[in-house]
Amino acid sequence: MEARRDEVHLKAYNVGATSENYRIREIAEIVQDVVPDSVVAFADGAGPNKRNYRVDCGSRITRPKCQPPAAQWTVRKGVEQLYAAIQDFGLDIDDVTGPRFTRLEAH
Repeated sequence: MEARRDEVHLKAYNVGATSENYRIREIAEIVQDVVPDSVVAFADGAGPNKRNYRVDCGSRITRPKCQPPAAQWTVRKGVEQLYAAIQDFGLDIDDVTGPRFTRLEAH
């Protein structure tokens, strides 16, 4: 991208589709829809997330060539791709939840 520094310095530019902004619950529901026999469950005592993650992906990027093609990539397509990869590699629940892929311990 080419722009004068004073026009873009210290500004965030969200590239994507504003329509693809989801709550965690909504993503969990997509996973439940894609993965057979999966069930969404919430931790005891879990409450709503009070943080706001609304993203504007477009008001600062106005050139047509900077806009992603509509519906080229969606959360649902990502979930479907990840689920297919898990099946292709023959991973099971122990692989996914065990120490092999654990980066952070739950507290």
